Amino acid sequence: MPEGKFGYIGSLPEEIRDVFMWLCQDMVALYRKWDFYLGLYGKPENQPIVSFLPQAFSVIEESLRTDLTMAICRLSDPLEMRKQENLNFRSLGAFYCQDAKLQVLINEFVMSCEPVRINRNKLVGHSDKVARLEPGRAMIPQIKKSDIDTIIKNAESIIAHVSWEYGNQTYGFGIPGDGGADALVYWFKKGSDNRQPRIG
Repeated sequence: MPEGKFGYIGSLPEEIRDVFMWLCQDMVALYRKWDFYLGLYGKPENQPIVSFLPQAFSVIEESLRTDLTMAICRLSDPLEMRKQENLNFRSLGAFYCQDAKLQVLINEFVMSCEPVRINRNKLVGHSDKVARLEPGRAMIPQIKKSDIDTIIKNAESIIAHVSWEYGNQTYGFGIPGDGGADALVYWFKKGSDNRQPRIG
């Protein structure tokens, strides 16, 4: 039963209620993974830990980048692909098709996802030959922290608009540190106390 899950608003129409709830769940996962990524790789003080086990932390980073890329692209994919309907922010736009502000918010979100989408199409979801062998010619955009921050902000604006306009509720997706990177770093340091050289 979805009732009681994060993002469930009973007052929303039945046709869109579960769609909205799952989008909220997807946003929580996206927020936490990005927060974990920043908490682990965005803090200079964690560099000694990352350098201590470079192979393991390289695998973790690659996995997080792939997961973030796919999560963002799923939320911004077309409403329908190969006669199969997707569940994403365009689902909200299709249901509330008369809501002009919502359409603008969704368009802004989709546009902000474009650099990530290019990476997904060329390097993550597929292996484009030119992109692999001649990256300079392929001109794949670099994804910056500001790009992901903007994407998440735009996604949160969509959720906030629908939840308030049609459910009279507000949502937040966490605070810095929710992803658990700090706890991982703490226990890694504790476990390294009996090793030499000692980590930071």
